[in-house]
Amino acid sequence: MVFLAHPVLLQKIEPEEIISMGVDGIEAIYPANNKADEKKFRDLAREWRVLISGGSDFHLLDDNMHGKVGKTTLRGKDLKNFLRALDVL
Repeated sequence: MVFLAHPVLLQKIEPEEIISMGVDGIEAIYPANNKADEKKFRDLAREWRVLISGGSDFHLLDDNMHGKVGKTTLRGKDLKNFLRALDVL
């Protein structure tokens, strides 16, 4: 599976342009996102019918930007959809 990672950091291209290339999902849950960013990426995922992922982008640094391993997780419907796509459920 291919996911667009941390779209909030994109500067020269819009997320839709990358999604249109055929990704399976978008990282809507990311420590650098604010609530509006997360909503925007969730809305894009719904519009483009792709999965939502979440990540910490952990870099072995305690910089409060990338997040710690396990701090960012998928829950509820997001997790079920992700696991279904992996054919785990």
